[in-house]
Amino acid sequence: MARKTKHLLDATPPSDLAIERQLLGSLMLDDSPLAELNLRSGDFYAARQQLLFSELAAIHRAGQPFDIALFTNNLKSKKVGEKNGLDAVGGPLYLADTFASVANPAHARHYAGIIQDLATKRRVVNRCEDWLQHAHNGRPASELLELIGGDLEGIGQQSSGQYDGTGKVKFPVLNAAELDAATFDLEFLIKGVLVANHNCGIIGGSKTLKTSLASTWAFR
Repeated sequence: MARKTKHLLDATPPSDLAIERQLLGSLMLDDSPLAELNLRSGDFYAARQQLLFSELAAIHRAGQPFDIALFTNNLKSKKVGEKNGLDAVGGPLYLADTFASVANPAHARHYAGIIQDLATKRRVVNRCEDWLQHAHNGRPASELLELIGGDLEGIGQQSSGQYDGTGKVKFPVLNAAELDAATFDLEFLIKGVLVANHNCGIIGGSKTLKTSLASTWAFR
């Protein structure tokens, strides 16, 4: 039993690289499903698929139609370790093959469901390792069951992009690539300084008019 469990934990995590590639190619042909797909780049198993999805999502958020030349240039401008983004995903040939190998772009939603299901399974596998450690390190069963229950609830919420791993529901998280490419419509109370409905801290030494400044802002 122990050997079987170790074999499962050492196995390649649940994933389907072919399905990931089919979805990416489908979105290159028709990105309209992106508005309703409940996916994040972290739901993809392969690092290069994560980067490709981030760039596709960024173009879609910008309201631009997909263009292979623009997409290629955007990837070239990204730095991924010692490589640019285009080289990191496998170069122009990989992009062309992904674009051309789509069986049916109408299946994008089906592909996305498979990818999300596998991502959820990977999160369960990752947490299982921690549960086993706690079980063998003498953690009381009641605490272990509470931990597992909380983790499973969190995994379910994380599948919808609403969980940050601390037990708190939050808005979907952007990764670094998505954040770098994103645009935000912010309402400024003071242009370039104070954003509406956001916390703000005023830091300064004694007698530097912090209270007066805060009062002035509060009544603007």
